[in-house]
Formats: sequence, structure tokens, C-alpha cells
Amino acid sequence: MDRSRPRLWDDALDETVPLKREYTPEQLMESGSRIVEMAASFGHTCLRAFVDVDTIAGLRPVEAALEVKKKYAEVMDIRVCAFPQEAILRDPGTEDLLVRAMEMGADDVGGLPWIEWSDESMRKHIDIVF
Repeated sequence: MDRSRPRLWDDALDETVPLKREYTPEQLMESGSRIVEMAASFGHTCLRAFVDVDTIAGLRPVEAALEVKKKYAEVMDIRVCAFPQEAILRDPGTEDLLVRAMEMGADDVGGLPWIEWSDESMRKHIDIVF
């Protein structure tokens, strides 16, 4: 990472791509568990997890989030939001993954239309999400 210049949002997103390719279910479960335990230690009783759904990590993050939701059901009300971090139309295959995430048990679908490439794509993104 080049720290000689200010980091931009797009830089941060680009830096996550290689990490997402390497996610393991164990890493995702450990991270999710740590977040829930920390939130519970501060008195939180509910969380909404915006979970990346894209062709890079596939559905591994959703699978892990649903396992964490089940594991901590007695102490935390967790809503899993399937979130198209890499866009929907810019990342062909994501729309199908979002549908599968909902079929698996995700509670909500998020959207990020402003990262699509055109106004028309942004409108289609919104139509898909709703």
C-alpha cells in the first residue's frame, strides 16, 4: 500500500479484492464472532451485518454470517444484509448470488447504485434490489 498519498475510497475497495479471494470460512467465522462478542460486551443486543456478495468471495461471507447468527441467537438479534459491494451490473453474476443469498436465509438486500458505471445501470441496480 502506498502511504505517500492520501487514500481514496476506490483505493480501499481495490485493496480488499485480493483479501476477499482468500477468505476462509474459519476466518470469517472468527471475525464475525469477535464482532458479536465485542458488541455484546458493550450492551448491544442487535446488529445488522452488511455482508459482501460478489463474484470474488462468492457466498462464503453469507454462509459464515448465517452461522454466526445461529451461534449467537441467544444473545444477539442479527440481521444479515446481502450487500453487492462490487456493484451488480459491473460484476456479472452478482444478481444471481444475491438471489441465492436470500434463499439461504439472508434477511435483507442492500444496494450501492452509485458505483455502477452509468445512470442507466444505477437505475437497473435499484430496480434489481427492490
